[in-house]
Amino acid sequence: MTTKRKTTMNESHMLFIVTIALVAVGIIMVFSASGVLAQENYNDQNFFLKRHIVYALIGLAGMLLVMNLDYNVWYAARWPLMIAAFTLLFTVLLIGKAVGGALRWIDLGFFTVQPSEMAKFAVLVYLASLLKRKHAKIDSLKWVFMPALVVVGATAVLVLLGHDLGTPAVMLITFLALLFIAGARTKHILGCAGLFTAAFVAMVAVNEERCRRIIAFLNPWAHAQDEGFQLVQSFIGFGVGGVLGQGLGEGRQKLFYLPAAHTDFIYSVIGEELGLIGTCWIVVLYVLFLCLGLRVALRAKDSFGSFLAAGITLMIALQALLNIAVVTGLAPTKGLTLPFISYGGNSLIISMISAGVLINIARQQRRTSASVAW
Repeated sequence: MTTKRKTTMNESHMLFIVTIALVAVGIIMVFSASGVLAQENYNDQNFFLKRHIVYALIGLAGMLLVMNLDYNVWYAARWPLMIAAFTLLFTVLLIGKAVGGALRWIDLGFFTVQPSEMAKFAVLVYLASLLKRKHAKIDSLKWVFMPALVVVGATAVLVLLGHDLGTPAVMLITFLALLFIAGARTKHILGCAGLFTAAFVAMVAVNEERCRRIIAFLNPWAHAQDEGFQLVQSFIGFGVGGVLGQGLGEGRQKLFYLPAAHTDFIYSVIGEELGLIGTCWIVVLYVLFLCLGLRVALRAKDSFGSFLAAGITLMIALQALLNIAVVTGLAPTKGLTLPFISYGGNSLIISMISAGVLINIARQQRRTSASVAW
């Protein structure tokens, strides 16, 4: 019993360390990737760095708060969270700020709110609570699968209306993964996956811009001056970086060659400046986060904690995987940030708060183990 207590203590501590390590890498790389752009646009090379540090501090405060807040409060708050998420998603469609063709932000002047980030967390809490209450009926389409599909599907559609395809993809894949973990019927999961795939193909087929992106993804070098430009520049960054990299701050692709260098494509900057070794270490950190998070999910003291821990872990890991896949040319461009690392206040703050909830689940387990040992 003593061994178990030490193990769980290490899990919460290690999750905290891995999260802070990823955030620290993000601060360094955001400064490296954005300095020239910030100087050009704002006459201050530290413009993005200062804002990113503020976001990180807010995220850290939120993370420390929820680390010490019983995670079961989220069960009680599941409907207020979903109502708030739907309200914000409707609001962004009415008065939102469009950037790069996507309607994702509500501009408050001093800060822009991205409702889809909050919606991801709200959906996780809803799914975990539903699986807790209805787990005995996990085989039922009526009692589990359909209610979950309606809520997750409605959320995904609202996000899609803002021309954001990446976030719904992460939501829906996490939804299917959670149901698989919970023991849902394989035929239900495969049928739902087929439905999502058909919907994705249809959305691409009826949208000329998305069609061009898919064509450019399949052969980026043939479209190096238009839709394939960003991906080609990313490839060049990785190629120049090689194994050891050009050195921190010495990358050239960020000098107005690689669009979104400090946001969606920051992994390419890491590859150019820190080389294969640097990118592999980033992957190691995410794999550690995944393994620790799933271990916490397996050992949680109740089913709500177990499903919530699994959902948080999978959503962050899947988003990291999709971002890396996009940047390395393994998936079409989707506009997803690299969790904890990319510049972006909403993503960073919500990711850190989610990690704090995960750590609290691990700490609750530790307290339970301690009481048993006593």
